[in-house]
Amino acid sequence: MLSRILPLCNHNYYIERVKFGVPLDQVCCIHNDIPGPLLILILKLNKEGPYKKDVFRAPGHQANMKKLIHFLQTGRLVNIDNFSVYTIASVLKKFLRKLPGGIFGHEAESRLFEIIEKEDTEEKREEINRLITSLPPVHQHLLVLLFGTFRAIASTSKKANTGMTSEALGVSVAPSFLQSCVSDGCKIAKMEDVHRYKVATMIMKFLIDNFGVSNLFGRENYEYYARISGRVLKVEENWIFAFKYPPDSFVSPISSCEECQSTPTLCPSSASEVSSSACKAVDKGAILADDVYARLSMSLEESFFKDSSLLMQISIHLAHAFIFN
Repeated sequence: MLSRILPLCNHNYYIERVKFGVPLDQVCCIHNDIPGPLLILILKLNKEGPYKKDVFRAPGHQANMKKLIHFLQTGRLVNIDNFSVYTIASVLKKFLRKLPGGIFGHEAESRLFEIIEKEDTEEKREEINRLITSLPPVHQHLLVLLFGTFRAIASTSKKANTGMTSEALGVSVAPSFLQSCVSDGCKIAKMEDVHRYKVATMIMKFLIDNFGVSNLFGRENYEYYARISGRVLKVEENWIFAFKYPPDSFVSPISSCEECQSTPTLCPSSASEVSSSACKAVDKGAILADDVYARLSMSLEESFFKDSSLLMQISIHLAHAFIFN
């Protein structure tokens, strides 16, 4: 992130600009990925949003929204702690609404409205997976980060008493993702507009509820989400996505048993693919991973491992992962 900061002679520091109202590929043209400032906004919501009441529903502070948008568009450094999650969520929704054609694009958006009407859930998942993976990589990355954040918020809504279930989130963010569900400036809503908004909410709810399904966003996108957010992501009952290890040139190879105990990027839980001892280690990890969004640090609790030397070795591996990944 710091490598993207450009010092100027007057000692002001500038970072990547986040343009509003232009196609996403122009926003991400410098590094062909999500700009650092936009990524920071999403990660703050990912971390703090699950414990905030009415996040994405309650409006942000108008003056602070204008200030934050100005900083983003001019590339000025900003102290993100000065802005509430409500202000950040409102700015993010505005950024998405301003994307020409929306984040999905007109054709893919129309296709989503057709897919959601199908009765077979598995068929809907497969078709949505094909649709999402056909989008440009930057669109896929932004979508998986946003819907991973929505899922984290929805999964804790009851425990944290935030009121932001998947349905409530769908109602709040549908116009930002599916622009065709909003009437074209007409003050009086027609019945077809109301119906389309309802269907758009169903689409958003389906994507949030099925975020942890392997054939929805795809393996590469789930790996990206786990790497960027720092969360351990349990996909269905078979895979756990976490940080990747650094290349073999940086660390010595580890045994399959140690690899399973230290929660690698893709850890199979079936007995046919790992030894019985490794499976036991995964089962222990799965107990704490029942919370899909348990922090990676939880997987390193000392209760996981009886051998302190093994714990030290795994800590070294993860330190390399933070440095080189």
